[in-house]
Amino acid sequence: MLLSIQMHMLAVLLATPSFFDLYGTSTITICYNMGNVTAYANGTSGRLASAGGIVGYAMLMSGDITSCNNMGIVTATTDAPGNASDASNTSSANTGGIVGYTVFLSGDINKCYNTGDVTANATVNSNAYAGGIASRGDITATNCYNTGDVAANADAYAYVGGIAGNVTSTITNCYNTGDATANATVISNAYVGGVAGYTSSSITNCYYNIDSAQIVNGAPRDELTQKGVDSGIVDTTTPLSDSEMKVLSSFVGFDFISVWGISPSLNNGYPVLKCFVMIVTVTVPPITTTVTTTATFPAVTNTVPTTVTRTNTTVVTNTVPTTVTSAVTSAIPTTIISTTAVTNTATTTVTSSSTVTTTVSTGVQRMVTVTDTVTGQDTSDFPWWLVILAAILGIALVVMIVMRARES
Repeated sequence: MLLSIQMHMLAVLLATPSFFDLYGTSTITICYNMGNVTAYANGTSGRLASAGGIVGYAMLMSGDITSCNNMGIVTATTDAPGNASDASNTSSANTGGIVGYTVFLSGDINKCYNTGDVTANATVNSNAYAGGIASRGDITATNCYNTGDVAANADAYAYVGGIAGNVTSTITNCYNTGDATANATVISNAYVGGVAGYTSSSITNCYYNIDSAQIVNGAPRDELTQKGVDSGIVDTTTPLSDSEMKVLSSFVGFDFISVWGISPSLNNGYPVLKCFVMIVTVTVPPITTTVTTTATFPAVTNTVPTTVTRTNTTVVTNTVPTTVTSAVTSAIPTTIISTTAVTNTATTTVTSSSTVTTTVSTGVQRMVTVTDTVTGQDTSDFPWWLVILAAILGIALVVMIVMRARES
């Protein structure tokens, strides 16, 4: 049986385990669901409520579920009584974003994702299994992711995982960003993991958002106590912060060439599966634009004094010896020669053109002729030497008298 149609709601309510949704060789590809899915079971022990966004229940199936996604809310509830002392009792609620419950499935869930919230509720000693991709069984998940919140509430055991609740097959190249919550009557029966609540198989290259909540019986785990796998195997998953979940290099092992893509404008920045993204390549020819800009600037007038006149008044004192010779002609031959020192003051004016104008008033040598006319006796032959001799003798006499006076 080949199924390649759009399946909007697949849910199954089982009165006996002999009823199933898929059987034999079945392949489901390129399917999506946008509606809410609900499964409910009550009555006698052994009743199952299994719900999945794409497949509710699959048994003895060989085939893959490829390129499918769910955006609706998926819920399964059972009121059928179970055996509280047996974790494998047949009364349970099984809820998965893609597949609810699988038995002896030899296939793979590949390149699928879920964004809807997933919840499983079980009462009267029943178990609840919830997973972002698959809730329970031997399902293999590869290249899948979940961003919806996942929760399980049980009177007995509760298993919650961002990808799978309780599985026995491998999980590879998957991630989860949704919250995970488990509530059980006995707290030790509540299993919560960012990737899987419980698994007995291997997990490779799987990641979960450490900034998302993990809550056990109402108590949130902190970053140090959060787990990728709560029980079953050694936890090999990788916790990432919300910002790290949006960086390509954080996802070691992911094929970002042919399978995965990442862009801030898609899926809130988290990785996306390329099979769900239409890639359009648009070639825009180069555009040449010529812009001519005319700018008018106002005239600027700068008045700069270009001629600086500086007047320095310097007093220069020049001493110029001036000789004045006066010749006096008289009846008494007399020559008078007088030498007069004349001090001249010069005022010097210096301008910026470095032109120095010096005005100097100097002494002028004059020749003065004086003519005296003497009337009376002709003294041209007067014996002047007698006068001089008499003066000398008079002086000598005075000296002698003074000396005699001192001796006495």
